This record gives sequence, C-alpha cells and structure tokens, in this order.
Amino acid sequence: MYKIVSMVNKTQIKFDADLFELSQILPNSVYEPEQFPALFYRTFNPRITFAIFSTGKIMIYGGTKYSIIKKRFIELKTIINNNNINILQFKNPEICMLVAKIDVKIEIDFEEVLLRIKNIIYEPEQFPGIIWRYSEKIVVLLFQSGKIIVTGAKNRKQLKEITNNIFNIIK
Repeated sequence: MYKIVSMVNKTQIKFDADLFELSQILPNSVYEPEQFPALFYRTFNPRITFAIFSTGKIMIYGGTKYSIIKKRFIELKTIINNNNINILQFKNPEICMLVAKIDVKIEIDFEEVLLRIKNIIYEPEQFPGIIWRYSEKIVVLLFQSGKIIVTGAKNRKQLKEITNNIFNIIK
C-alpha cells in the first residue's frame, strides 16, 4: 500500500499589510523580494512551508495530513490577527498534489515493465529508474529495488487506483 510523504496545498488570503510587515511578525520567516517574490514561513514538527505572495496566494508544501495543514494555517491566521493585522478574507487550503511512496517488497523486472507500459522513459545512464507518465499530471518513478514514488495525484482514491495498477503490472 502507499504512504503519503508530502502534499502541496493552495489557498488565498487578504490582509491589510505588506509582506515586509508580515515578515517582521512571523517567526521562522524569510522575505527576500530580490530573490523571490514570496515570503516563506516555516513550521516544524511536522515541517511545513508557506510561500505567501503579495497577491494573497499561499502555496503550502510539506505535511502528510490535511488536518495538520489546516491546523497550521489557522495558527498562521491567529499570529497575523494577534499582531493587529486584519484578515479581510481567506479560503481554507485545498490539496493540489500528493506525493506518495510504495514498496512492493519484490525486485521489479524492468524488461517486463518496459514491454507492458507506454509513456515511459528509461535511460539508466542518466537516472536509475523508470519514469512513467501515468497521466497528464501524474508521474510514477519505479526502481528495481521495488521502491516506487508517485507524484501529482490529487486524492487518496487516485493513489489507490495507481497502486492497484502498479501491482497488476509488476506481478
């Protein structure tokens, strides 16, 4: 079965301050507009990074459970409110992408996989695994050791479907 190792979420927020002001009140934040146009705010345990743009768009990277992402977002809103910056509008985070790992516990026969799957790239001199473009937005990395990485799935239902398809192909 799969294990979610990371997720990407997005949300929107409007507040009456600029990113420099926000950087002064948020602990563990970095704002270097000459390097990148977003303020980065990090939380630890679990490690989650918020990229906050001046438009109010927020990309959230890390974490393995939506409930924790939402909790950290509420904590961010609380810090902002507690420092006399008004939040004028916000949306709850929504999942954009999941990253999962799978261990099939057997060695994968690359020759067999190459015959059975379309939309793959295998160049062992450049990368030790098979890159399978499962769909337009989902990529699967297969390694001979039986380790597999899935990136781009939107939900657990997709991950389950992909996992089942992988098991059907390699067995």
